[in-house]
Amino acid sequence: MRIRSIKPEFWRSKTIAKLDWDERFVLKGLESYVDDNGVGKDDLALIAADVFPRDLSANPRDTLAPVTGEQGNRGTEEQGSKRFRSSKSTMSQSDIDIEFEAWWKHYPRKIAKGQAEKAFRTARKIADLETLIAAVLAYSKSVADKDATFIAYGSTWLNGKRWLDEDITPATESTINDWLRECWNTSDVRAVEARCGLVFPAPDIPETVTDAPAFMTQARREWIKNNHDEIVRRILGREAS
Repeated sequence: MRIRSIKPEFWRSKTIAKLDWDERFVLKGLESYVDDNGVGKDDLALIAADVFPRDLSANPRDTLAPVTGEQGNRGTEEQGSKRFRSSKSTMSQSDIDIEFEAWWKHYPRKIAKGQAEKAFRTARKIADLETLIAAVLAYSKSVADKDATFIAYGSTWLNGKRWLDEDITPATESTINDWLRECWNTSDVRAVEARCGLVFPAPDIPETVTDAPAFMTQARREWIKNNHDEIVRRILGREAS
């Protein structure tokens, strides 16, 4: 990320005035993301992680939803005229085919390839290729001595988001963040406590609260969000090789 100044002309621009408020905000973030030549890697995960790291960890779906449109390795002025889109959504058929073959090469049970490829396309919308391959390598190792009938079909593995399984997922910051997003979505503080050692301090429910379950769900999510960095640090210290 780079420090950028905002020229006064930006606020008076007719082109900028045609953009929604969130688009203007994304534009300013992109200007810090790209290099001095206005060029940045077309990777939604990297962009969102740099520009909206706190929002991404707290609420990935709502954070990524506005980040749509078209974005490539172009100058920021052109990027500002439209919303940018994830490289995952703009990948060509050949790109997806190449990535799938790279993943399939490591999968331990070569059955129902067509179904696996369809599931892979869906999985790539929420997980990067590096994560999927690292997880399938770990999974292959964990089932190396098992009979093939006890090894999941590729489509089953992908549709079940098995790359998030704690017993086979390599502990990296990326995989931990994926797992934490799932914990946040389900407000599962018990899983977080067990894995990192932090303890969720259950708050007293005010008498004015009319929906206690909703109050506790929000409290658990806030705890995961506010302790994100410490949780990641502890898990890496415990599990990273």
